[in-house]
Amino acid sequence: MPKTISVVLADDHPVVLAGYQHLLDEDSEIHILAQTGSVDDAVDLCIEHNPDILVLDLGLPASKGDDQTHSLGGMEVIKALAEKGSDTKVLISTMLGKSPVPERVLKAGAHGYLVKTEAADALANAIRTVASGGQYISPSIANELATESDAISRIEELSKREVQIFLLLAEGLPAVEIAEKTSLSPKTVHAHRANILRKLSLKNNSDLVRFALSSGVIQQ
Repeated sequence: MPKTISVVLADDHPVVLAGYQHLLDEDSEIHILAQTGSVDDAVDLCIEHNPDILVLDLGLPASKGDDQTHSLGGMEVIKALAEKGSDTKVLISTMLGKSPVPERVLKAGAHGYLVKTEAADALANAIRTVASGGQYISPSIANELATESDAISRIEELSKREVQIFLLLAEGLPAVEIAEKTSLSPKTVHAHRANILRKLSLKNNSDLVRFALSSGVIQQ
């Protein structure tokens, strides 16, 4: 069967590139066009070769200029390819599996998000999914995003005042202090708290804090 999906690999760890090469060489439908370890070269290779897929390490460092940091350099690749009108679809490969990174990357224009610990079993399938027009998200990430999406939908049912008090409660502030910050009476704050717990199907403040953390509303 002829190889039909062209791929560029971009990762600054040679061992990772070698592993990906080994995995994909065994797949007759996938053809690796080139490999690189820098942001600038990743963009240049995609413009030059127009691959179907760019498997991109999110923490890829730049090889040109003064910035040699690993602060999500893959985001710059996504942005650059979009600005240049590239048709290459980006499959992010990363060790970062916690909110809010996946949401940021997908909103920026990535077509897939693969956690590296799952790559051995899922890389080829992820490439085929993205190449066919689908979106691939690692199961562990998909579950987290689904949970957060449900949580956000529930929070949207709160009034503006309830959201304000919810956030203050999530920070661990007592009702008296919240009353001072919001110019409400403690009695009114307790009434809002009761409505918030009811709408979010929570029992107490501890549940509320856990809900806020799990939904990404507040960070640990």
